[in-house]
Amino acid sequence: MSQVKGLTHFYIPDEQSIYLLSHADAKKLKDWVALCIDQLASLGYRNISLLGKGAFGFAFAGLATGAIMALVGFVPDTVNSEASITGIRFFYSGLPILGTLGAMSVSYTHLRAHET
Repeated sequence: MSQVKGLTHFYIPDEQSIYLLSHADAKKLKDWVALCIDQLASLGYRNISLLGKGAFGFAFAGLATGAIMALVGFVPDTVNSEASITGIRFFYSGLPILGTLGAMSVSYTHLRAHET
């Protein structure tokens, strides 16, 4: 396996959240990411950008929230019908409860299948 000359550092911890670090550690991580980007640029890579997993989650959550609001007929800054409020309650409380119960059921069934 040939080693690329000049590439001395390249590791970005993808599971690390910069918001959970102390100020000093966050600065170290930021400096490390800058060093990695410089290393990639020295190899000829251009338009280098980083996108964490959290960005997709925020985008999905924003899209899902807008879709749910439109689906139940919620209109901001107005008095909403009881049906739209009930719809919001279902989507933000009932649906997660049903999802959790479904996941618990799958886990229980999986565990029972492997016990026998």
